[in-house]
Amino acid sequence: MFIRFSEDMQQMHYWGDNIYIIGKNEEYYKLNEVETFLMEYIIKERNIDKLVVLICNENKELIEDVVKTFLSMFIKNYQTFLELDYRKDERDVMVSGKKGENYPYNLIISLTNECLHDCKHCYKGEKGILKRINIEKLEKFLDKMQGKVPYLQLTGGEPL
Repeated sequence: MFIRFSEDMQQMHYWGDNIYIIGKNEEYYKLNEVETFLMEYIIKERNIDKLVVLICNENKELIEDVVKTFLSMFIKNYQTFLELDYRKDERDVMVSGKKGENYPYNLIISLTNECLHDCKHCYKGEKGILKRINIEKLEKFLDKMQGKVPYLQLTGGEPL
């Protein structure tokens, strides 16, 4: 028997020590400590029998029957995203962020504040504000974010 990721599960993202499941309608589900622990193993191994052995081998204090019970409850609680099947699941789900750290799920960077307009409602073109972002600093920052932030939006200024 195998655990499959359903089509409703789009991706997972670490925020601190927890995994958030992101569904196809952009709904978010925060996994608790035990659920995150189980999901980390499910990402590695989808065969239930092998999964139980893997968890118990790496965590000697755990008993197989207890692990099976927790897995069954976990799969039942998240049946929207996890399914049991006799066929092996080849579909991978993107995992972003980094355990123990707080990388955003979506990052918006304003490249410039330069603008020819003087709109009352807008801060762009404001005196004393940095006009352009330093390209070297931006490249270093983006290198650090690579693989951890799934969505990046570059914006800023008036294009003309």
